[in-house]
Amino acid sequence: MKKISPFLIFFLIAAYATSQAQITKGSLFLGGDLSLSTVNAKNANDENTIKQNSFNISPVAGIAVKDNFIAGVSLNAGFSENRNPYQATQKGNSFGAGVFARHYKNIGKSGFYVFVQNSLGAGYGEQRYEQTPNINNDPRKVKTFSAYLNLYPGLSYAVSRKLHLEAGFNNLLYLNYSHDKNEYWNTATTKANRFYLGTSLNNLSSLYVGFRVLIGK
Repeated sequence: MKKISPFLIFFLIAAYATSQAQITKGSLFLGGDLSLSTVNAKNANDENTIKQNSFNISPVAGIAVKDNFIAGVSLNAGFSENRNPYQATQKGNSFGAGVFARHYKNIGKSGFYVFVQNSLGAGYGEQRYEQTPNINNDPRKVKTFSAYLNLYPGLSYAVSRKLHLEAGFNNLLYLNYSHDKNEYWNTATTKANRFYLGTSLNNLSSLYVGFRVLIGK
């Protein structure tokens, strides 16, 4: 399925909008990111259908502690469902919170900004599985506590003095920790700790689109 680049959308908007000044100290910073995904894939051999649905929302709030520099907090919530005739049906949800710092840089007087954001946060997620014939190897529930530190760049466009549209690459550089608890249908339980250090430079799925509202002094 073809996707329209959010950067192309921003440049089209730029043709109809005026240039904006820098983000001034004391401005309130409000907004959020939203993602929705639906996949229906049919197997050509047996015509079974795989259905995957997910929804994620991440509201943010902050303040410009100095010109073009924002500090704030974020929340996030996600819900997903995966129905696959070859596997156990999976349903899940996740919740988290964090703090962030973001530095903007004007691109001349175009109304565009590039920014770099670093974030620190933690979250909790739960995945639930329907019972399958292979009950000894399939988990019933997986609970995950996670903590993260990440850094990523983005592009923002000031549609007006108060509204910015933006796109960025989440987790360009990241350090993650997770603690998993697996509960199985046969009453067994396992626990695991994992650390991840890496980059998602080659992962286009990390691209997001969002908006920010700036209420200046």
